This record gives sequence, structure tokens and C-alpha cells, in this order.
Amino acid sequence: MATSENSSQSGSRTRVIVGLDIGTTFSGISYAVLTQNPDRPTSFWWEVDGKKSQKIPTKIEVSEIPIEWFKLSLLHRDDLPSDVRNSPKFIKLNNTREAMNITAVNATADYISKIWNVFRDKLQKRIPDPYIQITVTVPVVWPRNARQKMNEALHEARILNENVVLAPKFLAEPEAAALAFFSAAYYLQETQARTTFYNLGHLFMLNTPLDLQTSTWTCCHRLRLWRRYRCKFSVTLPKLPCLVLIPPQGHGRL
Repeated sequence: MATSENSSQSGSRTRVIVGLDIGTTFSGISYAVLTQNPDRPTSFWWEVDGKKSQKIPTKIEVSEIPIEWFKLSLLHRDDLPSDVRNSPKFIKLNNTREAMNITAVNATADYISKIWNVFRDKLQKRIPDPYIQITVTVPVVWPRNARQKMNEALHEARILNENVVLAPKFLAEPEAAALAFFSAAYYLQETQARTTFYNLGHLFMLNTPLDLQTSTWTCCHRLRLWRRYRCKFSVTLPKLPCLVLIPPQGHGRL
């Protein structure tokens, strides 16, 4: 929620609310333009390998060497599930990054700066002088130190200024999904009798009477990692009846 100071700074300028989701393997940005007739929240479309996509790989290159999975290292090593911590791929990627003297915060900041500049440049072609508030989603099980490192990365990325402000707190991913689910009711589209798809930007939510267990959440391999975190930290998954999360094009995101 913007402060009165921020509101006065925005004045009569067009306000844009942006959702930034940095995933382990894929990331994305959703946004809504606040006018007298506010835009429907929409995903930003990226050019990925010559094709349009709502997701962009969470990866940077330094001296032509790919740096990946750095988001996981915002967590303390002991807070990672053992099979992730001991994963040969994670160990290799982590060692490569550390050998280049690049911290997880450095890599995250570089990545945020990279994708933000692409988004901002295209947004400004439509809205030359926007006033932007960014809400960042984080895993619900992230401890305080991991959130602090994400906050450091956002400031190190140098995307924040008098025209771009950060929301007062991070938004847990399940909360973001639930809020989007209910706020999307205005935009729901009936595709066939008793079956409704909700377009929520990075995810499509399907509310259907098909034979589904109550409170079933499906998000490909992301759910698998979530279960490990949930068991480690004894966190209860928030419940929404008959709700299935379906990543676009059948891909999951960590």
C-alpha cells in the first residue's frame, strides 16, 4: 500500500502496479495500469529464443559463462532441503558462481536490473512518465535472512528511485495466488458449462467440478520442492477448495 508521501509524489501521473516474481528457473512480471478504468492485470511478454513468452529464464551470463539457480543461494545453505543442497547440479552451479566472486545477492541484483530495464523501456513507450510501485513475491517458507538478501538485491539493482518504489512488504506466493484468484472474479471467462479459467498472469487457475481432491494444488516440479520446504519448516499450506495451478504451456517454475 502506497504511503501518502508516495501518493503526493505521483500526483496526476499514471500509476502502475507491478508484480515481480523471481523464480529459481523462470521469472516474470505482471502489471496493471491504474486509470479511471483500470487495465486488467496482465503478464509482460518476453522475447525468448525468438518466441513470445510470459516467462524468462532466471539466468545471467558473465564472460559468456551462464550463472543459474542463484535464487536458492539467497537462503542459508542449512535451510535448503538436503536433496537440493546435495544436488550435483546445484553444487556445480554454486561453485561456478562463487569461483567468479559473485554472491547470490550480486547475481540476483544483476538479473533484476536486466529484466527490469527491458520491462521499463517497453512500458515507457506506452506511458512516458509512470509512477510505479513494485510488489515482490517470495516463497512463504523463506526465513527473514533470505528476505533481507532479496531486499538487498532489489536495492543493489538500482531500479528504485523517486519514480519506482517498493511495496512495504514482500508478498508470500500462496497469498499472491489467493488474492489474484478472488480479484480475478471480475475477469473470469466461462469456457464451458461449470468450468472456469482464471487468467492470473503467470498462472492459470482452473475452478472445476471435475474429480479433484479438495485443496489440491498442482504446480509441476514446484510443488515437489514446496513439500520439502513445508516438511522442513512445518508450514501448513493455505487451503482453497478445488484449486489447481497450471503453469502456461505446461511448464513449472521453482
